[in-house]
Amino acid sequence: MRIGTFDLDQFYPETHLQTVTAATLLTVPTLATGSFVAGVSALGLAWVARQSITAWKRDSCLLGSDLDVIDTRDHAAANTNNDVTARLRKATGNQDLTAIESRSAQYRLLSVANDDPAQIAKVLPRIASVLGVAPDALGWIPTAGRDLSIILAPLERAEWLPVAFDESALTPGKLIGYVGRDVLGNHVTYSRQDAPHMLISGTTRSGKTEAIRADLQSMRLSGLKPEIHIIDAKGTLCREQCATFTADMGEGLATLQDIVIRARERIKEIVAAGCDNWFQYRAKYPDVCPAPIMVYVDEYPQLRALDKEAVETVVGELTRVHAASGVFVTLGIQKPKADTLPTEIRDMFDIRLAMRVPDSKSSMVAIDEPGAEGLPGAGAFMFRNGGDSVVRGRGAFMVLAA
Repeated sequence: MRIGTFDLDQFYPETHLQTVTAATLLTVPTLATGSFVAGVSALGLAWVARQSITAWKRDSCLLGSDLDVIDTRDHAAANTNNDVTARLRKATGNQDLTAIESRSAQYRLLSVANDDPAQIAKVLPRIASVLGVAPDALGWIPTAGRDLSIILAPLERAEWLPVAFDESALTPGKLIGYVGRDVLGNHVTYSRQDAPHMLISGTTRSGKTEAIRADLQSMRLSGLKPEIHIIDAKGTLCREQCATFTADMGEGLATLQDIVIRARERIKEIVAAGCDNWFQYRAKYPDVCPAPIMVYVDEYPQLRALDKEAVETVVGELTRVHAASGVFVTLGIQKPKADTLPTEIRDMFDIRLAMRVPDSKSSMVAIDEPGAEGLPGAGAFMFRNGGDSVVRGRGAFMVLAA
């Protein structure tokens, strides 16, 4: 298949007019004359004709094909590029290398039947040369399957397609966050019940603020009427619907301290009801359970600079203790560094979303893995949910730069 096209004839050639016509001409006259055996034989010939056309049009498999079960809608987002595949195979000598166009992200996917890092490293320069990209712009997913790797090559900006926010991936009554789609087009989501706090890293125009907006929308659509508090030094989130918004860091610290006081009272109520946490309390007493409190702090270093000790104390208590009270924290940070985001604070954030960051050290702080420094920007992400492996993809609601 060619880039950007999708030919249904490749998948269902049995619906071609000539096939239907042949079957009709062969079967109707014979059945009309009352010859059952001749009619059945004609039907058999029509079936063979249909299979032959299918094989000729598709994959040379006469008596059936795995492609018969392919849902074309599910595969429209990731189509094999035969032209690029042929050139790559010739350049590398690897007949198992397949180029796929991922339309849900900024990447061309190269599927390789090899997961040996040394062997992959040898072919990267040749792959980069064929694709016309810098070798260090290529990404690599080593454990895509048994003896299978995926190499990621960035597409030209003009080829990028937006990823729309898809609320069908959410679950009413649950705090599910929608991140976007991975490089294969699958939804990327997470649950605040399993991982309550989120760290979003990314430099200017990498998509960090849009990722926060997508999460805000996810929480609103939960149906749980969350109480949202936003502290944003730049003020870019000022139009978001919320209980409180401030760009003043002094007011922001006061807001957090007030939430801590309320959370302490909440936990007393939850424990007195015989529950361990807010989720249990809500399941047992849905009519009296208070709304979840969602705290978003964008440009966290600006808040921390106001009063390092006070800010780390309040953020530490909220993240260590008060997820049980129904308080969920999201921090946004442009340049994650160990000295501005200490390990004891960072480790409280199970959900890590890294957009493009300045360097590999920042990537290690942001996602516990290098690679985020090479992301192409405008929403490209590396995402980790707790101890799961890193997922690459593109975030929802991204605003593409001109």
